[in-house]
Amino acid sequence: MRDAELLDRIRRAYEESNRTFGARRVWTQLRREGVDVARCTVERLMRESGLAGASGAAGFRRRNLRPSAGGPSAAV
Repeated sequence: MRDAELLDRIRRAYEESNRTFGARRVWTQLRREGVDVARCTVERLMRESGLAGASGAAGFRRRNLRPSAGGPSAAV
C-alpha cells in the first residue's frame, strides 16, 4: 500500500522534471516535500516501474576548440 502511494509521488516528481531526474534527484525532491522515504526504496520502485533518469552523456559531443596546426583553417 505504501509502495503504491510512493510510486504516485515518484512518478509525479519524475514527470515534473521532464523525465530527467534519476533516483537520487527524485529522492531529494521527495525529501524537500516532506516525504520520509529511503533512497533505496525510490531506486527499487523506479527500477520496477521502468523509470530512468536521462543520461548525462546524452546529446554530448566532444569538440575540438583549438584549430590543429595542419588543419584546413591553417591554409587561410
